[in-house]
Amino acid sequence: MAIAASVKACWANTKEMPSFLRLVCRVGMFLGPLMVVAALVPNGGEYQVDSRQVTYGEFWTSAAGPVFVAFSALIAVATWGLAARRPVLRWALVAVPMAAGALVLFFAERPWSFGDSVGFALYLVLAASLYFYLFRTAGVRQYLDGRRIDEAFSAWARREGLHVTPTGGVAEVRTAVVVDDAGSVYHMWLSPVADGKLDVVAAGHGGRRTRLETGLDDVPDALASVYAQVESWIQGDGRRRTRVS
Repeated sequence: MAIAASVKACWANTKEMPSFLRLVCRVGMFLGPLMVVAALVPNGGEYQVDSRQVTYGEFWTSAAGPVFVAFSALIAVATWGLAARRPVLRWALVAVPMAAGALVLFFAERPWSFGDSVGFALYLVLAASLYFYLFRTAGVRQYLDGRRIDEAFSAWARREGLHVTPTGGVAEVRTAVVVDDAGSVYHMWLSPVADGKLDVVAAGHGGRRTRLETGLDDVPDALASVYAQVESWIQGDGRRRTRVS
């Protein structure tokens, strides 16, 4: 059940990805494991290595079998890792086209042709483009920061005895509810804005509202500050907060 829950959570995370990364990861999350299985399980047919038809046994006694599985596993690890919001596995995705280019040269007939060299160069260009996209674009960084945001928000909510509520499909928004002993409800939420900043907002009855913009490293302090404002509203009404057990 834990594995199924993790798979479901990773797939749900892809909905928060920028569109290009979502496409790449969903394709890799499906094809990577499928390619590993296809290589490991004999299918009764023949395999092709360096333009030659070989049997399953020859596929594995040559370098082709282990190399193909390693390459397929790299795709799976990279895409599933990014779906789990593991920033370090961006390097694995950058390595995929580099590995593909190396395989082109490894299995090409010697001496290498001009076309082989051009193909290798194109794979390197693709790897460089992926590096820029994964490490330098704001959308990807914001997506990967989501794990740290979730951990900070959940830890704060547990510490304060607050209930974290669903956000109606707006996955980037984290919401908690504060209730006083008279049943009045106050909503607090954390949402990303431009340039890596986040908004911490609280709103309550009577049009009360407060907002604080913060950076990722200062999320706990910002949550504490806005929550203190909510508590002051409650105390100003002569009420007390109801904690969630």
